[in-house]
Amino acid sequence: MRASKRGVAYYFTNTADTEAVSHVVSWWYNWALEPHSATASTDLEFIPMLWGFDFSVDDAVQSILSRNPSAVLVLNEPNLVDQANTLPSVAAASWHKYEAVRNRTGVPIVGPQMNWGTLPGYEDPVTWLDAFYAEFNALHSRDPVIDALGLHWYDFGLNSTLETLTKYGKPFWVTELSNWHAEQYYTIDTPAEQIEQLDAMVGVLESREDVERYAWFTGRLVYDPHKVSLFNQSAGELSAVGEAYLAYPYAAPRPSHPPSPPPPSLPQPLSPPSAPADAGVSAAVVVLIVALGAALVASPFVAMWALRPGSGRVFRIPDLKAHAPGVRVSGSRARFSPGPGEEWTFDSLVT
Repeated sequence: MRASKRGVAYYFTNTADTEAVSHVVSWWYNWALEPHSATASTDLEFIPMLWGFDFSVDDAVQSILSRNPSAVLVLNEPNLVDQANTLPSVAAASWHKYEAVRNRTGVPIVGPQMNWGTLPGYEDPVTWLDAFYAEFNALHSRDPVIDALGLHWYDFGLNSTLETLTKYGKPFWVTELSNWHAEQYYTIDTPAEQIEQLDAMVGVLESREDVERYAWFTGRLVYDPHKVSLFNQSAGELSAVGEAYLAYPYAAPRPSHPPSPPPPSLPQPLSPPSAPADAGVSAAVVVLIVALGAALVASPFVAMWALRPGSGRVFRIPDLKAHAPGVRVSGSRARFSPGPGEEWTFDSLVT
């Protein structure tokens, strides 16, 4: 029996590769509407993609009906300028094309495929999606038809990101997956490190009932600094990462993968103190400042992190940008991945 969720995001061009994974992997896609001719009749289910809005509805319907896939992926990374590069307002005005394909084929649509992006003002996928929903409702007085949300993920913190996206009430397809983290202390650049991340992420995806499918990125790269390739350079020859991807149990309970402790020069997390039951408004904000020494205290760059109700962690070292490479700040919220499979979220930054 194959792993019903497990797939591969890769442009397969030979059957030696597909046969090497087909006893476990159940599906694949290549960011296009049609597979390569050499792999058009494999045992793996091919899931087509409508990458943007530049397509003929009639042609798409004809192609999809000829294959009868279980879903169609739509709109690849709209908030990346080198991908679909689509403003929420443009997507809202054009989404009817996807709905028309769905109505005429009966095939569910999965998308948009969201990621942390580079489109100014919409780097955060939640910001893009919120604006898209608002724009669509303004035009049509209803929500867009979306059968499942797509997500691309290349970092730590997969589970917390999925939790954030549950606000839209949709199941998930994680259609690109591997860890490309390249910040100091946590660079993933060996097969063993990538396999550790693979185990953690696949464990999350197999255990979550709201994740319908996921796909590893990718099959084979000539230049592979993060060791994500499932295959070596010879056709059909699995890499160590590929062997690990096939070996992970299907629908297994989420394994315990405690994050590696950060190096001594990085901050350790502090659990917030418990407030008494009768605490008043003054206990709503807890501010923790720890001096690093006279030189740091004198520095104009020292900041304080305020812990508000419902937030996650507090750092001992207040100057996150200097001491936590890779911290992501969006508005009043910041995120930091201290180790494999974990992400800390801050609700406010006080300078």
